Amino acid sequence: MLSAPRLGSKNRARHQKILVANDFSEKQVACFITLGGDKSEKTLENMKAAVNSKLLVGELAISNALENQKVTEQKVGRLV
Repeated sequence: MLSAPRLGSKNRARHQKILVANDFSEKQVACFITLGGDKSEKTLENMKAAVNSKLLVGELAISNALENQKVTEQKVGRLV
């Protein structure tokens, strides 16, 4: 499972380099992000493009996890 720092994070560029530098093409990959907003699509798309895995087995984006605890638990339950 791969996770990503939030989009505005100072570590985003470093994280992107790590994803690109590794070969995930033949590995099962699940992408996971948490964020305080609700615009997870771009971050997930960037992760999937950087990983370039043929075996993407899942993705999960959680927004405002503590505020939306029931929704968060449902999403995690579906992924597991």
